[in-house]
Amino acid sequence: MAVPEPTPEPAATTAASSPLSTVWTVASLLGTALTSTVKHYTVGAHAPTWTLKTSIMTNIIRHKSGIDLASRQKNPPKTADDILRLAVETRTATEKMIAKDADKLEDGVVKVVDVDVKKRELGGLLAELSAQEDGTRKLKAEWLAHASLLDGTKRLSDKVILSTHGGAHVRCSPATHRAMHTEMSGATGCLVFSVDYRLSPEVVFPASLLDAVHAYFYLTEDLKIPPSQILVEGDSAGGHLALQLLMYLRDAGLPQVGGGLLLSPWVDMSSSFASWDENRLIDYLALDDPHDPLRPSRLYLTGTDSSKEASYRDLLTHPYVSPSLAPLSSLSSLPPLLIQGAGLECLRDEDTVLARRLRKAGNEQVTHQVWMDGVHVFQLLQADRAGKEAMKSLAEWVERTYGSAEAGAGEWKQKPLELLKAERNARIARVGHLATSKPAAPHGFKWEKTVERLADVGVKKEGAIEAAKQAADEANAVADEMAQSEVYRPVRA
Repeated sequence: MAVPEPTPEPAATTAASSPLSTVWTVASLLGTALTSTVKHYTVGAHAPTWTLKTSIMTNIIRHKSGIDLASRQKNPPKTADDILRLAVETRTATEKMIAKDADKLEDGVVKVVDVDVKKRELGGLLAELSAQEDGTRKLKAEWLAHASLLDGTKRLSDKVILSTHGGAHVRCSPATHRAMHTEMSGATGCLVFSVDYRLSPEVVFPASLLDAVHAYFYLTEDLKIPPSQILVEGDSAGGHLALQLLMYLRDAGLPQVGGGLLLSPWVDMSSSFASWDENRLIDYLALDDPHDPLRPSRLYLTGTDSSKEASYRDLLTHPYVSPSLAPLSSLSSLPPLLIQGAGLECLRDEDTVLARRLRKAGNEQVTHQVWMDGVHVFQLLQADRAGKEAMKSLAEWVERTYGSAEAGAGEWKQKPLELLKAERNARIARVGHLATSKPAAPHGFKWEKTVERLADVGVKKEGAIEAAKQAADEANAVADEMAQSEVYRPVRA
């Protein structure tokens, strides 16, 4: 998930940060966004479900990202320390804007826990990083449940969702995704275990994968949860990390989880596909400028070392880095997957390519859903309309694939339930009640589902790498059912 980048001006431009200047900047930003919003809102044939708030928010995020990018390019960071400082300041500001206070979370209960990163001898991609661990590090995570699962209003599933949040690998946290995870927990009947994995540029690929693997071990070894009862979920960069985890478990010969839930997964770090150009002025993402000193893919792959251009380009086509471009052999033998994407997002094409090539690699249970009025991670940004419908569809897919969300065998539930119920009671003691959401206002839309082949995928006119062109050609050659997607279009009810 990409979010506003409120990057401070460099020291050389401190004068521009006076109160009067700040007011003027905000007013200008709102004016530009509103002008663009009016144009978008009045011609919104693709997105009739958009509220004025959705239009304003997407435009503000997009324009603010553009302003911040121009500032960075005009006054680029000069040292690695400058890059790190700007990245951390951006992350901190983002967290302050969108993180949900646990005591104010509507309908959900959260309990933060520490996970021991035990000394292990992991192989393959994680061998070197694993050897550096001394068994003393702690990994933060949080258990989350919809309140209805704690009071018995809804039945608790025997599945658990292991979640890796989005944020372009450089920002966000479990706290920024609590509202979406609460909705997911209520829809599926599952407890959610959300991992606060390490971010870049402080660490680089594949450090976050190591954290995800240790979260898996916490569930399977410490809590004794059968791997088949774990569903790995992630949005955007978190969807990328979730898919990495599935690939690593396969490659390391570890017991595979039950399946994956990938929401707008970011699976082409070269940003080569044509939907980047087609949806740039509708979606809010800003990840693909090759001249951005804080380009997330660079921070993720090479950190603050701007001299590693050759390493960066080589890593862009690593199967774990850009799965949509990976050889088919790297995409085979994976568990059931649900990929939920959006018709108006910049990642639309790479997710389409991934779904088709996963099927071509021999994975029979790959469901690709496209919500035509959605932007990137619309399940969070458009939560009251398309997002809510998509969450219902996700829950239906889980039930269809694994059975109904009924209480099943498993002593593992006792520990997280005790933690969550104790936290619920402590929260009531602190603030007097659990916040509950208001019923969503009627919006007069429904989403009609068709099963069809989406248009063939192209690549950008400028900047596309050869591996993406080959992947697009291969995806376009996929025929019949292997090329089909579930397409959801909004219509007046």
